[in-house]
Amino acid sequence: MAAGLQAFLFTDLVGMHTGPAVHRAGDWYGTTVNLASRLCTAASGGEVLVSASTALAAAPLREVRLGEPACIGCATWSSR
Repeated sequence: MAAGLQAFLFTDLVGMHTGPAVHRAGDWYGTTVNLASRLCTAASGGEVLVSASTALAAAPLREVRLGEPACIGCATWSSR
């Protein structure tokens, strides 16, 4: 595994939510962005937390595997 990818997998925190957002002046705003930010804050190093709506939208994708929910309304995501 490349060192940069390995560092990403074990140190970065990612939160994902599916929904509408407003793009203005080079930045994104709205409740979708706020929830994604909160999920990011709740994630541990190397963990990707997704909201229930994102998990539902990703469920049909074969290359996505969802782990056990780590918090109310979210799921842990990993690639196969």
